[in-house]
Amino acid sequence: MMGRLLHLDTEKSALCTQILRSSALAYRPLLLEELVTMAQLPQDLLDNDQSLSEYVELFSSFMILRERTIYFVHQSAKDYFAKGGQKI
Repeated sequence: MMGRLLHLDTEKSALCTQILRSSALAYRPLLLEELVTMAQLPQDLLDNDQSLSEYVELFSSFMILRERTIYFVHQSAKDYFAKGGQKI
């Protein structure tokens, strides 16, 4: 899954890294709107749920989007990134 990031262009790869970092460090699951602010994503993504959803779907092995909220599929996945198991 992480190998997919290597095949994205630089801008998309940077956005994906910001999404994963912010989600891993958040105390609770984030709403899409909160993710834009916390991950310091471009503000035009606030009005573009489709694009945000597509970014989150790149991490479908680790995260899911349900009712505009991003969840890790299992606590161990979140712990893995939060503890630095993979450089993101």
